[in-house]
Amino acid sequence: MELYARIEQILKTLRPAFSREVPYAWFVLMMWGLLLSHQPSPAM
Repeated sequence: MELYARIEQILKTLRPAFSREVPYAWFVLMMWGLLLSHQPSPAM
């Protein structure tokens, strides 16, 4: 869980790069999607 908190911290530091809230929210959503899509699925 520390990794997720660190990623959130990094993403929050990028907030000033966006002039509006909605594009930033889409950016965060895209980044989490990219990060989580490359996670290996648990073995069943």
